[in-house]
Amino acid sequence: MHDDKIMDKINAYMAIHQRLGSKGNGDFGAFAEKIGVEEKLGYPLIKAKGPVGEAIEIYDIPQEEKEKVLREIYPFQPVPSMDEVMFDIHEEKTFKVKEFMVMRDHNLNFLVSPYFCSSGGSVLDWIPRQNDNKEQDDDSDIVDIKTIC
Repeated sequence: MHDDKIMDKINAYMAIHQRLGSKGNGDFGAFAEKIGVEEKLGYPLIKAKGPVGEAIEIYDIPQEEKEKVLREIYPFQPVPSMDEVMFDIHEEKTFKVKEFMVMRDHNLNFLVSPYFCSSGGSVLDWIPRQNDNKEQDDDSDIVDIKTIC
């Protein structure tokens, strides 16, 4: 992704947060218009309810395709591994990167937390988990995204 496009996309992510924080009053459309239309991913879209009750669409991406999608749309470097554990600052819970979702909104694709439907966390809200004892890393706090939305 070109540097200007990356900054425009990050601004669009931030506008999503503003829109969610103000119950729909953010200026998201201006950023979406500046970026233009992003091509739809080649996966079915599932209708879901977003964090403030709005209708959203989430891609149904097969697990075996998710790493490819992550590499294509992750806006930062380096791209995390699928098994990396992240902390969602809005939900205050951890998840494995492979549990991410992609939301379609205003003709754009957004990488979001598996908790997006309950608390609105996007990739901007992911912090690598600090784990002093990697040996004890288990899946007890990993979510099933089918139960979130």
